[in-house]
Order: sequence, then structure tokens, then C-alpha cells
Amino acid sequence: MRILFLLFFFWISFVSQSQTFEKTRPYYILKYDVSVNVPGYQKALIKSVFASERLSTRPLPEELSKGKIVAIDYYYTQFKTAESFVQVNLDSLRFRNLALQFPQVHAQIDSVPVRFVEQTLAQTAAEAKYFFHGFVIYYQLIDPPISARADEIALLNRLFDHDFTVDDTPEYGQMKEITGGRPGDFMSFYGEMIHLSEPDTVVVVDRRFLQTEIKKQKRDAFATCYQVVSTKNRNKVAIKIFEIPKGRYPGSAPPPFQAGIGGLMEKSMEESRLRLLARKTEVNNELSTDFLSGLQRIESDSLVLVLDVTGSMVPALADVLKWMHQGETKRRIKGVVLFNDGDGMENEKKRNGKVGGIYFVDDLADLKPQMIKAIQNGSGGDLPENDIEAVVAAREHYGAGNYILVADNIAPPRDILSLYQIDFPLSILLCNGIEPKASYLDLLNHSKGTLINRK
Repeated sequence: MRILFLLFFFWISFVSQSQTFEKTRPYYILKYDVSVNVPGYQKALIKSVFASERLSTRPLPEELSKGKIVAIDYYYTQFKTAESFVQVNLDSLRFRNLALQFPQVHAQIDSVPVRFVEQTLAQTAAEAKYFFHGFVIYYQLIDPPISARADEIALLNRLFDHDFTVDDTPEYGQMKEITGGRPGDFMSFYGEMIHLSEPDTVVVVDRRFLQTEIKKQKRDAFATCYQVVSTKNRNKVAIKIFEIPKGRYPGSAPPPFQAGIGGLMEKSMEESRLRLLARKTEVNNELSTDFLSGLQRIESDSLVLVLDVTGSMVPALADVLKWMHQGETKRRIKGVVLFNDGDGMENEKKRNGKVGGIYFVDDLADLKPQMIKAIQNGSGGDLPENDIEAVVAAREHYGAGNYILVADNIAPPRDILSLYQIDFPLSILLCNGIEPKASYLDLLNHSKGTLINRK
């Protein structure tokens, strides 16, 4: 057994060394904050330590085997103790150990976005030891819990209530009042989701001393938001205070891997691309997070939008909803079609072209209640979605127009073999991805349409 293991190890070494391994254009951030999460996705950590190629032997979450890996981030620090140290050699060893210890993760490297993230804040070896080193595995549960849909509806309500903007983060040391929030709402501050029902502090004060109390709570190390709530005693109010530590400054985590927004930081750092084991990508360009500029280029006469509203899509739709409700665009929208891949239909019963879960919105005033209904009625179930069925249904319902499919890049069309039914130009906006998947490129090329968020 030991001999077989050694032979396998040397084979991996030979393959790794005989093919290309290089980093290009990594992200540069100050320090990764492991507490920051991407809404709608789970993450698993495979830790290493500073200057070591060894990886933790801690097993990955059991639920990862039931989910879909959608992205992998690799973290290391810029600081080095010796001038002769070559970072790429250490990277190679860590990826080699990833293949040996976690082959199910390593097997996904050619099919999901992988980013190198270099942390620059550490100035000494002692400091660098406290930085995160290793891999962050983002994954999506195929069958998300009901609570996840409730969170999406809460976010959708907030989008409509606040002009499709969810991040009202104040500067550190400032105080900002939250108004119009519902108890079940959650807001995003520097990428950290804050639930309004879970304040850090609640202070009951006399109404006359409201401002005095707020100023007393102010601390330069926090971005602080507060919400004033009436009490049974009309002379007193409760101040709910939400504090975001300064450790979560912009740069403490890279922009999320998905193309959608939703109050998350705008992408301001260079993208990265992994070249490992002579990796060859299907396309040589990446998707852009700048939805609005791409949408502005689309002819805005007789617009018909076909929106995927399955799991984790609401944050990615924020920019699209904002664009749809702009005066000039709003007047030219002919209709909107929502699809959820079957209204909760059992996966084994789904047949191409007959999945259902399709909703038509002829008036934008009905968009919000229809979106909530579509979200409540179906989670998407398995990963593929009924994109083409929804586009065909939209064309039959609305006739000629400029069609835009807003799709989930993670979830391929289950009915891609029916693409021959699309005999008109179809523009596609892909959410939740860095690289466009082959199935959507096939659909794009067949329809002679436009990829809206192509760089």
C-alpha cells in the first residue's frame, strides 16, 4: 500500500512539473476575514499555515457531497522571510496536496472559477501566522432549506422599498439611522449580512435625550447603524444599534465570485486566473460585474425580460431590477417572464419543455407580488433550470421584441437540446459566474444574440 501511495505521489509530481503552473493577475487585499459570507452560498475551509505546504486533515462538511462546488479561492500572504523564497513553488505544493487529500475538490479546478488572493497587510512572520492560508470552497446546496427562500423574499422586499439598493453603509466612526426597515429584513454592510431582528445593543432612553445617547454610543472602530423604535411608554424610545467592526473594511475579503450584486462591494480589484496542469478555458474572456453598462447597450424598444428566480438569484437581480425601473426603460418593457423550474415539481418528473413554473407579468406594478409568488412556489430543486422553455413561452405570449434572458451561470439549461426552438436573437445576462458556461455560449451562438456582461 505504501509503495502504491509513493508511486501515485511521484506521478502527481511529474504531471504537475511537466505541465504549466503559473499565477496571473492575483487579487490584492489587506487581510481575509473568514467571518464574511456570500449570501445564498455555503463555504468550507481547507487551512494551511504560513510558509508550509501541509494542509489541514480536518474533514470537509458532509453536506458538501450533496452540493455543487461553484468557486474556489486560494489565499496566501505577500510577506516572505527570505529573498530567495519563490511563492509559486509553495503554491504548487499546496495544490498538489489538495489533489492528494481532497481529490473531490481538486477535480473541480478545471470547471469552476479559481482565484489567487494575495494578502498584503502582514509585515512580520509573527503577524503572517495569524492570517488565513489555504483554500475557501464555495458551494451551493442543491435543495436549499425553506428559510433560504424566506431570506430571499426579505431581500426582495428591501430592494423594492429602497430603490433597489441594499447597502447603506456609513463611514467608520459615523452613525446612520435605518428607516423603513421591517423586523425580518437584513441589510448588507461591507458584505456582512445584518439582520434587523438581531441588534448588538438595545438602549431605552427618554425621547429628549435621543441624540445624546446616540453620540455616546459612537465609536471610531465601528460603522454604526441604529433604528429608533417606539415603546409602550410614549416618552421613551428603544434604540437598536448595529455595529460592523473595522476589521471588515473594504479589502478584508475579495469581491464575491458571482457576477451579481446585492449590496456587496463593487469589483475594484483585478480578476485572477488559474493556470494549473495546462488548464484550457473554453473562452478567453471573463464576465463583468458591471451589469448596467451592458444593459444600456441593449436596444430598449419592446423589451421582454425572462428572469430566473430560483435559489440565490435575488441578490444577482438587484442591478437588473434597478435598470428595469428607470424611466426610459420602464416605458419600453413589453413584458416580464419569471421561471422557477417547475413550482417544486419532483426532479424525476421533469420533462424538457413541460416543467412549468412560468409566470407572466404584463404590468411592472405586478412584478413584486409575482416574483414573491414564483419564489415561494419553487426552489429550483436540482441544478439545471428550464431556461429555454421559459424563453419559448415568453415568445409565444408576447410575440416580436428584444428578448433578454437573465440566467444563472451555475445552473445549465436542462433543455439545451431544444435550442433549435429559439429562432430569434436572444441577449443573455449571466449571473453567478466569472466565466460563461459552454451551454449558454451554445445558446448565444445559435440565436446570434449578445452576451451582455462580456468584457
